[in-house]
Amino acid sequence: MERRKIRKWCRDGFLVFLGAMAVFTVLSRSLDSLTVPQVGTSYGKMGNVTYEMNGEGKFTASGITYLNPEEGMKVQSVEKTAGQKVEAGEVLFTYQMEGIQKKREELALSVEKMKLELDQSAVRSKQIPGISEETLAVQSLEAAKRALDFGYQDLEEIKRDSEEKLADLKRDYNQSMTRSEGVMKEGDPGNDFYQGVAAGNAPDCVTVSFTLMDKYANAGIL
Repeated sequence: MERRKIRKWCRDGFLVFLGAMAVFTVLSRSLDSLTVPQVGTSYGKMGNVTYEMNGEGKFTASGITYLNPEEGMKVQSVEKTAGQKVEAGEVLFTYQMEGIQKKREELALSVEKMKLELDQSAVRSKQIPGISEETLAVQSLEAAKRALDFGYQDLEEIKRDSEEKLADLKRDYNQSMTRSEGVMKEGDPGNDFYQGVAAGNAPDCVTVSFTLMDKYANAGIL
């Protein structure tokens, strides 16, 4: 009798356990479908991401853009005003033509200079048939010597011209001194005469003589 009761309790407890497991399983599945997000998978593809903004307000510029003009160029006129809407490709300001022309000439001169240097390098590197490097060096040395001789000739001509001018100055100086001495002998050799005061109605020539002496002294004769 006792064994039947124990067996019945075990059977009823097992059935209750299975029923509870079934109820909790259904309940957990339902809650899982409601609380856990589900993600779907697919093959990747290219496209644009579209953003949407909702709200009220006024759009303003995010900041100021500074423009750096070219070095050495001057702005002639500004085509836009402060706060004016601009689009890509529109002209904001123009340069002065003088600065552009000067910049162009500088660039052209630089290009010509580089071309000349390139041509000179090509001539130096080019091998001339029948002429060795030693021969070219000797010819360059002879050309330098001829240029030096021409320089010496010019120097000799300048030296001769200077000597002729110096001789003319000395001759003029001697003639002036001779005339001054003759005038001084005719006058009264008093103190007043040597102080530059006319004596005996004679012309005051002492000052003139001293002025000529200063002139020739500055010229390098005295």
